[in-house]
Amino acid sequence: MMDELTVRQEATTLEQQAQAYQISTNEDYSEAAEFLKRVKGAESEVKAYWKPAKDAAAKAHKEICAKEKAMLSICESAEKILKGKMLVYSQKIEAERRAAEEQARKAAQEESDRLLAEAAKAEESGDSASATVNMAMAEQVSSIAPAVQVAAPKVTGVSTKKVWKVRVSDAKAVPSYVAGICIRPVDERALLQLRRLNPNVEIPGVTFFQAEQIAIR
Repeated sequence: MMDELTVRQEATTLEQQAQAYQISTNEDYSEAAEFLKRVKGAESEVKAYWKPAKDAAAKAHKEICAKEKAMLSICESAEKILKGKMLVYSQKIEAERRAAEEQARKAAQEESDRLLAEAAKAEESGDSASATVNMAMAEQVSSIAPAVQVAAPKVTGVSTKKVWKVRVSDAKAVPSYVAGICIRPVDERALLQLRRLNPNVEIPGVTFFQAEQIAIR
């Protein structure tokens, strides 16, 4: 088997000979055609020479990619697990905040109702001054947004965001094409692309909804 230097020298010699060729007659043309066959043969030799190395490199690359994928899948699993737990906690804190806000709102409403009742009693008893004061206090209580203290987790580079998802409720009802985009077999990425192009798009058998995700910057 030829070595790399021999293969390179042969190719270089052919190139030099090609540069020196002068075609001015039919015979020259025919000779050039024959010479061209030698060039094509040399190309095959070059490809044959490098094929084992290329095959070995491709095999090594494939094996490396497989190992990388296996390791990355572990990291991705860890990321998914942690993001899921963080999201659950974040949603729990948000639920607590909403509950505390609702409780504070009810307490404020109850206080406003109590003051209004006191104002009504004062008005009935002829105490207009007390009635006016209680009415004003009731109005003030009902107009002030209740302060809620629920400590939400804050970490630099970490946030929650809402992302659009798609749920296929009836695959048979989904059309093949929407706005020129093929979504058959049902392609969720294509469906989400359609929603990005037209947020109001309606597709039979398909529901678009938002879900929260943890985002890491």
